[in-house]
Amino acid sequence: EWENILRYEITSAPLDMENKDMFTGSLELEFQQGVVPLSGQGSNPVLMLDWSGDSGMTWSNSLNVPMGKTGQYSKKTRVNRIGAAHGRQFRVAITDPIRRTFIRAIWDGFPGLK
Repeated sequence: EWENILRYEITSAPLDMENKDMFTGSLELEFQQGVVPLSGQGSNPVLMLDWSGDSGMTWSNSLNVPMGKTGQYSKKTRVNRIGAAHGRQFRVAITDPIRRTFIRAIWDGFPGLK
């Protein structure tokens, strides 16, 4: 707003299934994509994704994931092979001045044996 950067942030609930580690094959985040400025700040937006393996007590370093330029309406915002953890939790942040309409998250994974 005005001179300040507005940070949009979403944090998931911890993934848990019968106290087992959860293996993450991929995480796809769907936003209203492809509606961004043609040039300047926000013309090549990225989201910052980090994750926790202990239900949000500590967090990974952020991974910058491209969201798609103008007209790339079907661009996949996907991260593969994030690993396994008990109480896996995800956090997404966007600071680019773009429309930030979150639609859904698609998690592809499975529970471990213990």
